[in-house]
Amino acid sequence: MKKFVQVLFSLWLVLLFGLLDGKPPHTSNRLIMDASAGQMFPSTPYYLMPRHHELGGGGIKLIKTGNSTYPNTILQYFPNDNFGLPIHLYISVISLLLIFEGIPLAICMEQNPACVISSVSVPIEGSGNPNSSRWLVFVDNSIQKTCVGTGGPEAHPGLLTYSGTFHIEILEKDPLRYNSYKLVFCFAGSDYKNCSYIGTYDNGEGGRRLILTETNPFLFSFFHIYNNSDGTIKSVG
Repeated sequence: MKKFVQVLFSLWLVLLFGLLDGKPPHTSNRLIMDASAGQMFPSTPYYLMPRHHELGGGGIKLIKTGNSTYPNTILQYFPNDNFGLPIHLYISVISLLLIFEGIPLAICMEQNPACVISSVSVPIEGSGNPNSSRWLVFVDNSIQKTCVGTGGPEAHPGLLTYSGTFHIEILEKDPLRYNSYKLVFCFAGSDYKNCSYIGTYDNGEGGRRLILTETNPFLFSFFHIYNNSDGTIKSVG
């Protein structure tokens, strides 16, 4: 029976990555869990927080930068007593209803539910709506960093923008014994060969921007929104 389940899982991965038009990154059969050791499900809202609220501030929010018309730059901000805005993780519609390490993802802020329509079935394509909540990266020349934001090229006038997919890596041997992770971005069309970790950068904006980095990934945990509906930090130790 166990072998039969493994075969089904392998076939599912082949179908999934065929739809995503590329070879998969490093994948495993390890589930991604939230900070309360609950299984995580696609399209369910979660807060993204540092792996411990005393180690690096609070959740994420959107701020306006440069010539943007809307607040489309993602900031992991300093107050450690608030979860910030929730996100949604989207994968193929034929997937098992669980999230595994290494599975390509589209990430959206919950602020714009229209992103579900544009992203859920073909997450590698994204949306051209400048007010879309889907995550992408853009090059901010003023700080010479590639930052994480939302929206299409129109949302970041005069700047280079790149679409792609994200995937989650499990943090091994976490001394805090949380379900802790690193986030990876892979550029669209790179066959999952041009990828970078997501790190943070303090630009004096009341928090840290999410940026691409090779050496210092942002270590975080997921918190289920319905277990923390008042937006304040609760102990999960």
